[in-house]
Amino acid sequence: MISELSFHNFKSWRSTGPIRFAPITGFFGSNSSGKTSLLQLLLLLKQTTESPDRAIPLDFGNEQTPVSLGTFADVIYRHDQSQPLSWRLAWMPRKPIEIDLIRDGEIESMTDDRIAFSASVGLSPRSQTRVNEMTYEFSEHRFGLSRIENKNQYKLTAQGSSDFEFQRSRGRPPHLPGPLKSYGFPDLVKSYYLNAEFLSDFELAFEQLFEHLYYLGPLRTDPQRQYTWGGAQPSDVGQRGERSVDALLAARARSQTVDPGYRKRKIPLEQYVAQQLAEMGLLA
Repeated sequence: MISELSFHNFKSWRSTGPIRFAPITGFFGSNSSGKTSLLQLLLLLKQTTESPDRAIPLDFGNEQTPVSLGTFADVIYRHDQSQPLSWRLAWMPRKPIEIDLIRDGEIESMTDDRIAFSASVGLSPRSQTRVNEMTYEFSEHRFGLSRIENKNQYKLTAQGSSDFEFQRSRGRPPHLPGPLKSYGFPDLVKSYYLNAEFLSDFELAFEQLFEHLYYLGPLRTDPQRQYTWGGAQPSDVGQRGERSVDALLAARARSQTVDPGYRKRKIPLEQYVAQQLAEMGLLA
């Protein structure tokens, strides 16, 4: 679950302080006050994780993606392309993350139920988006990539409460190519360094976070006269609710139930949905 978000130079926001999230979080404000930008940044990151193109730092989208934001110039604050877009995101994974730090042949296991990620993306002299730096924060440590000034090469960084250092393999160059998308360490990091395998755990945690982030838009598809279910098991109801019936029929097929509360008998999901609609006055 996302616990905190902050960003700079995105859409109508020059800068935000840490925005804290609870299990249910509401945003209220006047029109054009920037509420939608909060959702768009999260959806931008989600569709980036789902993009097949690992070379682009951010997938600004098209008509098939949750959001279509145009170009870097369209999303940067006041269209000032000399400024970077940056953000920081903290969350609690569904399961605590455990990593093994190998230092001088000894293994130090570390576990934490909270992780954070921050990144900065700007334009190259050729007007291509590129990552300036990216960092994962985990248990008082910071592991990341930082671009070397005036070059398209990156250095691996490690900071924290201990003296951990990445150990470069003999004969390997001192620098790395750019990150994959805006959150992934390059594949060569494992062959360049002897003790960097744990970094892939952070990338996986980032992708799992957005795999379980769903968007239900303000509009709904019109009801159909007849629905044909082909046995699909949708993971969500779709951006316009177009998979709601499939989801209910799939839940019935697998006998899915809902616990309505203390000392109450579990009931089928479709019955629970009908009860909630009736309480809202939407179902007679």
